[in-house]
Amino acid sequence: MREGLQAEGLTKTYGQITVVEGVNLRVIPGEVHAVVGENGAGKSTLMKMLSGIVVPSGGTIRIDGQPIDLSSPRAAALAGIAIVHQELHVVPALSIADNLMLVRPPGAPRALRGSRREAAFVASVLERVGLRASSATPAASLSAAEAQLLEIAKALALGARYIIFDEPTSALPPAEVERLLSLVETLRNEGHGILYISHHLPEIVRLADSITVLRDGRQVAELARAEADIDRIIHLMVDRPVALYANELAAPRTDLIFSADGAATRRVSQLTFDIRAGEILGFAGLIGSGMHEAATAVAGADPLIAGSFVLKGTAARFASPHDAARRGVALVPEERKLQAIIPTMSVHDNLHVGRYRLFQRAGILNLRALRKRTEALIGEYDVRLASPAQLITTLSGGNQQKVIVARCVQSTPQLLVIAEPTRGVDVGAKDDIHRRIIRLAAEGTAIIIVSSELDEVRALSHRVAVFCEGKMTGVLKKDEATPQRIMQLATPRPRTKEDAHDPA
Repeated sequence: MREGLQAEGLTKTYGQITVVEGVNLRVIPGEVHAVVGENGAGKSTLMKMLSGIVVPSGGTIRIDGQPIDLSSPRAAALAGIAIVHQELHVVPALSIADNLMLVRPPGAPRALRGSRREAAFVASVLERVGLRASSATPAASLSAAEAQLLEIAKALALGARYIIFDEPTSALPPAEVERLLSLVETLRNEGHGILYISHHLPEIVRLADSITVLRDGRQVAELARAEADIDRIIHLMVDRPVALYANELAAPRTDLIFSADGAATRRVSQLTFDIRAGEILGFAGLIGSGMHEAATAVAGADPLIAGSFVLKGTAARFASPHDAARRGVALVPEERKLQAIIPTMSVHDNLHVGRYRLFQRAGILNLRALRKRTEALIGEYDVRLASPAQLITTLSGGNQQKVIVARCVQSTPQLLVIAEPTRGVDVGAKDDIHRRIIRLAAEGTAIIIVSSELDEVRALSHRVAVFCEGKMTGVLKKDEATPQRIMQLATPRPRTKEDAHDPA
């Protein structure tokens, strides 16, 4: 039997944190091996180790029984391993041909750039993946599906025997998904070993000859094709203890704060829910499910194209997040570094940016009151720092997040929308932030939490709204929101004949 690409005891640690531990898997030429798991299960780190992006802390990687050192993406490419990333790595300003030849593939002809021999090589690779655009076309003009094909073409141009697909269909429309799946099947039939990562379990069941299931960075099962069905995979992915905090949640109050009735934007639809004072409503789903888009829509980031929002009995169509904040809906955004902090400003200024009006009287800023408020917030939120004057970028991620939450709560919003509240923070800061959220709810603030961590959503929420493929698929009460039930609502299912005739 061909030995293929084999990982033994693959482990990755960052300081005291282990993100992948003791994983074994094998990818055989001419087969598809799938890796599944929740967000944060370790899939991406595993793929990065196998493609030379991240150096393992332990374990060995072999090809055909021989140990190899994957210390860089170039080393992986020379070993015959390529990765097609979820976030595509094309250079928009360059042409298709220039992207393909940016790192000259070993199989490319030794010819001048732009020569006939090179053009013939580029054309042959593009034909293999079905990319029919001219090789002179700027990559910036490609659709997401075409850019995906270009990424696959780059892997083939490198002569890769093993190709890793990391969530390849997450940004593709249904018609293009089928095209890509057919291409994966073709590559398998040509003898390539495929490592396939996806949250879309019907794709896994269709493609995979074998499946590795990860949970919390550890391998919990390896299934053959005959053993795999969607419900069994879901059970293996999420079967673990329920998180804490359930007994600390105060009962919501009776007054309705916000409701959505059939609301839709260009990116998400079927939003129908309500939330009361003191209630925490969790948004859950897989990558690309629409849960983040729903949260930002509530906070005014995307205009409604259908349905309605109602805030405290009044129709609400927010022009922007600033307009939403002015009317009582505050947003802690998903990307802390890109969307929330101002890195060139101090902690003090980041606490108050956009909210100086709270300390003005007759147009004059009360600096003394501002400083006192800074000190009070730092104490109240337990922000660990040397001085409020230091740059916010000198704080840990958890302390930066505390500053952002403190800033948003200053204006006493009626509804607080928090996206990924504890992404990239340590355990102590995570607990601090969770308890602060619970306290805010107990004080009467309505809160929407959207998180890729299912345990976090379940632990903090009175109810959980679940999303799948850009639509809200259900709202579960706390006792109904088991991991299995959430994953059933969050997992795309194969379309039936009845679905094909459904105009929705």
